[in-house]
Amino acid sequence: MDDNKIKNSVSNNESQEKRSPEELLADILGSLEEYTTEKAEAIMSSKHKLLSILKTHRPIKIGNYHYGLSANLGKDRALIVFEYDNKRMVRQYYKNRDKYLWRCRICERRYYKYHLGSSYFRLYLVNGLVFVPNGHDCPPLDYEIVMQYQKYLEEGNLQLARRMVQLVDFTYGKSSFENIVNALNFSSLSFQKQSNFNEKENKIVSKTSLNLKRKLNDTDCVSSSSDKATVKKIKIGEKSCVNDEPALSINHLEKKENEAAAIPSTTFSFEKPSILTIKNICNKLNIKYCKEAVNFWQEIKFKEINILSKNFKTQIFKTKNLYKILSNFFTGKFCDYEQIYYAINQALCNKLVDEGKMTAAEIDSLWSSYAVTEQQFEFITEFLPCRILIFDANNKEPSRKYGKWKNKNINILTLVLSLLNRKYYSVVVDL
Repeated sequence: MDDNKIKNSVSNNESQEKRSPEELLADILGSLEEYTTEKAEAIMSSKHKLLSILKTHRPIKIGNYHYGLSANLGKDRALIVFEYDNKRMVRQYYKNRDKYLWRCRICERRYYKYHLGSSYFRLYLVNGLVFVPNGHDCPPLDYEIVMQYQKYLEEGNLQLARRMVQLVDFTYGKSSFENIVNALNFSSLSFQKQSNFNEKENKIVSKTSLNLKRKLNDTDCVSSSSDKATVKKIKIGEKSCVNDEPALSINHLEKKENEAAAIPSTTFSFEKPSILTIKNICNKLNIKYCKEAVNFWQEIKFKEINILSKNFKTQIFKTKNLYKILSNFFTGKFCDYEQIYYAINQALCNKLVDEGKMTAAEIDSLWSSYAVTEQQFEFITEFLPCRILIFDANNKEPSRKYGKWKNKNINILTLVLSLLNRKYYSVVVDL
C-alpha cells in the first residue's frame, strides 16, 4: 500500500470519527439501500443501540464485504471486509456466540495477552448493518490469500486449509501467492509420500504378524481366537514349548493372576503447581500470567486426595461454565474464560481434523456452547497437561476421574472440582 493510499485511508477514517453518531445514522438512513435490505422502521427500532455503536465503529456498505466459511466449515460464519480504497486488503471476522458481535481473532489473540478484552476489535452486525472498529491495530490481510484459504474450505479440504494456516502468513505484503501455492504443493507431496510409506510399512507389519500367528498356531500353544488366548493344558513338570521352562497348571496360573491383581488405590498425593507450571499453561492458552493465581492456590488446604471422600469444602462461587473455573485455576480470576475456551477447543478441532475423526457438523456442534463433553475433558488433561477429579456434591454418584490416575504418587497438576446437581461446578478447597 503506497503512501497516498495510506493517507486517504487515514483521512476517511478520521472524517468518520469526527462526525457525531447522530450525523452518521442520518447518512445511513438517507441511503439505506446501500447498507442493508432492512426497512427504515426496523433500523429505528434499534436506534439507541446503533447510536452507541457509532461512537466507536463505522458503517460498511454492502459491496465492501462478503460472507465466508469458518475454519470448521460453518456457512456464513465469517465476514471478509475490504479496507478503504484498496480491495487487495481485508480484515476477517468470525461469528461470536453473541447475537450481534463478530470477532477479529488476530486482534483477540494479541489483545488477550495484555488485557481482559474489548469490543474495539469486534464487528457489529445489527439489522443487516455492518459496523467495523474505527481503530484497528492488527495488520490487514491479503485478499488473494484469504480467498485461496476460503477455496480450500469450500472444497472441504480441511487438511490443506489447516496446513495453509500453519505455513502461510496471511498479512498483506508478507507472502507471495505463487510461493504459497508452491509451498503447499510441496507439503502436500511430502505428506502423500509419507502416507505411501506408512501404507507399505503397515503391509510389511501385517505380513510379519500373519506369519508369526501361523507359527504360533503350528506349535499348538495358543488359540487362534482373537478375543482371548488360552494356555494348553500341560502336566506339571513337563516342558513348555515356548521357553523350555517347567510349565504351570492352569489353577496355579489363575492363583498367580489373582495375587498379582492390584487393589485400586483411593488415596493420591497432591502438590500445588509451581509458578513455572502456571506460566507454561498460561502461555499455552495464550493468556496473561497473573500473581492472583498463586493467591488462589493458597486457598487449597488439602495435601492428599481421597477419591471416596464425602466430606469436602468448596468455594462459594458456582458456575455452569467449566472454563470460568479453569480461568480461576490459572489466573485467579474468571475473566479469561473465553480465550481458554477458544484455545482448548481450537486445539481439539485441529487434532480431530488431522486424524480424520470428526465431520464438519460435529466440529460446528463443538463450538455451539460452553458445555463440556467426556471427550473434551479427556483432551483437556492431555493438552495442559493435568488430571481432573470431580466429586458429586449431592453424594449420589462416584467421583469422575480424567487423566493419569494409575500412579498415586505421580507429580502432575491436579484440579479437584465439585459438581452440584450435575450443573454447577465449584473448586474444592479442602478434603
